[in-house]
Amino acid sequence: MENKQTGNKIRLGVFVSIAIALFIFVIYFIGNRQNLFTKTFHVKGIFLIFIYSSTGFFYL
Repeated sequence: MENKQTGNKIRLGVFVSIAIALFIFVIYFIGNRQNLFTKTFHVKGIFLIFIYSSTGFFYL
């Protein structure tokens, strides 16, 4: 009985290890195809400046 439990634990460990390795490989492959793991990237932004005066709010 003890030998059967040990065998099941080993099979479970091998299965989990293979599943994790496959998951990491798939994530890396998808990210590499979409250029998610590049060293440089471009950032664009729009900034609005609000000014309050006695006549109301203005933005530039």
